[in-house]
Order: sequence, then C-alpha cells, then structure tokens
Amino acid sequence: MKNYILDTTVLLYDPQALFKFEENNVFIPITVIEDIDRFKKDLNETGRNARQTSRLLDGLRLKGSLTSGVKIDMGGKVIVKLDASSAAAKIPREFQSNPRDNLILSIALDVKEKSGGVPTFFVSKDINLRIKADALGLDVEDYESDKVDIEELYSGFTAITTQPEVISGFFETGAIAYQGEEKLFVNQYVTIVDASDASRIAYQRG
Repeated sequence: MKNYILDTTVLLYDPQALFKFEENNVFIPITVIEDIDRFKKDLNETGRNARQTSRLLDGLRLKGSLTSGVKIDMGGKVIVKLDASSAAAKIPREFQSNPRDNLILSIALDVKEKSGGVPTFFVSKDINLRIKADALGLDVEDYESDKVDIEELYSGFTAITTQPEVISGFFETGAIAYQGEEKLFVNQYVTIVDASDASRIAYQRG
C-alpha cells in the first residue's frame, strides 16, 4: 500500500485520477476542494473537470465519511485531509508568499510523518510546486494519465478464428454475423480464420 497526495492541478487535468491509484490511499487536501470550487463556473475544460470532480467527491461522500476515508472499488481509499498544523512550522519562510501552496505542502508532510513508513508521494502537474515539495524531502511525481503502452494501441486490424461453416457462409453471402467477445470498430480490417484449416481465410473491412 502507498499514500498519494493530489494537488489541484491533477484533478483539473483528470477528475478520474481519484480512482487511478489502485489499492492505495489517495489524499485530497482541503485546499484542493476550495480550489476546485473556484473553477466550477468556468466555461472551459478546466471548469468541466472541476464540476466533474465535485460530483465524484459528492458521490463518495454519500458512501461514507471522506475525512475518515471512503473505500473505492479498486481497494484503496479517498481521504479529504483537513488539518496539518503540526507540520506547518516546517514550511520555510521563503515559501510564505503562497499560503495555498503552504497548506497543501503541510498536509503532504503531515501524511508522510504519520504514515508509519508507508511510501508517500506528492503528485502535482505544477512544476514549481513539485520543486518545493522535493526541497521539503517529499517524494514527488508528475501525473501523466496520457501515457499509453504501445502494445495497447488500436492497430486497425484483428484476426478472428471461427468454425468452417461460418467461413463458408461468408463466401456465399459476403457477410458474417459476428457474435464474439472481441470488440470490433468501424472500418476495422478483420482476418477470419477457419479453425479447422488455418490456411483458409477470409477478409472483411467493417
């Protein structure tokens, strides 16, 4: 299990980030909730993401206490963290020009200090805030939900193995009623392979 403290920038970038840390604990500083509220009226993608984040958190609230932690389907918890007064004194005075950042960093430090050795990470898309967090001794990460395994990308074609009579029906009518489990896409190129004779194939562009 790990702890992840999310900055406002993460949720404004991807509201579903709440559910993308699997069986780990996701901490949302109360300042982040206040930030999200300020952006909700914006008529752009940031505003839409802020509104979606609010709806998701409200849905979790109906399942239990967010300050105690609400379990999610992946096995982890989403926790709204309210106070970090014990850690606030550790924020250097050079950082005092930004009270919002200070509270978020204080909460991140507090979570780490009370973690009992559980790996704890501060996650933000704000480069400067990541630098500050690193200077305070926090383990930091950028949030990059757009990273995709090349092997998972849609290739434009697929192969389906089926029974001989299905192949024969295709040659007779030029069509096939596909009832398999694999999801097919419009204009996808499909190779239909005879299960009894792999050399007997047909092609269909959807």
